[in-house]
Amino acid sequence: MILIADSGSTKTDWILIDEILNHRTYFEGLGLNPYYSDSEIVSKEVIRLFKSLDISSVSRIHFYGAGCSTQANKQIISKGLQSLFSQTKIEVFHDLEGAAHALCKTSEGVACILGTGSNAAYFDGKSILQSAVSLGYLLGDEGSGNQLGKKLIHAIFLKTAPDELIRDFQKTFDLSLENLLIELYQKPSPNRFLASFTKYIRQNKKNPFILDLIHKTFKEFLDLVVEPLNPHKILPVHFTGSIAWFFKDELEDAVKKSGFILGRITQKPIEDLADYHFSLQSKQ
Repeated sequence: MILIADSGSTKTDWILIDEILNHRTYFEGLGLNPYYSDSEIVSKEVIRLFKSLDISSVSRIHFYGAGCSTQANKQIISKGLQSLFSQTKIEVFHDLEGAAHALCKTSEGVACILGTGSNAAYFDGKSILQSAVSLGYLLGDEGSGNQLGKKLIHAIFLKTAPDELIRDFQKTFDLSLENLLIELYQKPSPNRFLASFTKYIRQNKKNPFILDLIHKTFKEFLDLVVEPLNPHKILPVHFTGSIAWFFKDELEDAVKKSGFILGRITQKPIEDLADYHFSLQSKQ
């Protein structure tokens, strides 16, 4: 059997494939980004999810994860997985590789991730030739849930948002400046905290101020991240991730207005990754 994972900063989608029957079992767990999760956290999460299963027949694990761009970070994930899958061949890839395989298949294009965080890469049909410069959740994450939440919070507390929206926000969340700063500077995963406000943004996206905020956020991603990878705008631009999916209409509009060729938009790459690896295995 093959176990495949697609992990972001917020959650991880897992799929267990029985190669003989082509039967698939799905799991959802915590996000396992090595910038925020050490090997012990990975180990505990893996044991929590799979301890009740007969995993002795799992021959290979393909883990695609946010933050898995360096060998040291990949080792954090591998070490955590080995605690339960000690006899299994484990491969850890950057989530951009997963997005490229899932979105572009074997064709040339730009693969983008818009979730809690964001990233993008130019894929030539076989491998990633150029990745976007990623400055992380503090300085980067253009177009992401983290960035949308950050822009909304900024507008609410600096009172650049309309008064009616500010009142509705405070009525909904009752968030003081003191508690906001505690969430951002004293608690873990401030990026997840900021991204949690995208639910409110989605519910209120008909509000002209919020709709403009969404469009500006996506335009920033296209201008700063996508255009350097696709300066002549001749390659299709594909997207995956919760933000891309739940703000699909606004994203499509931003892509077309920026003059790019719109490719696929998917919520999760896990199913396409399963097809990709099952196809590779069938050819062997």
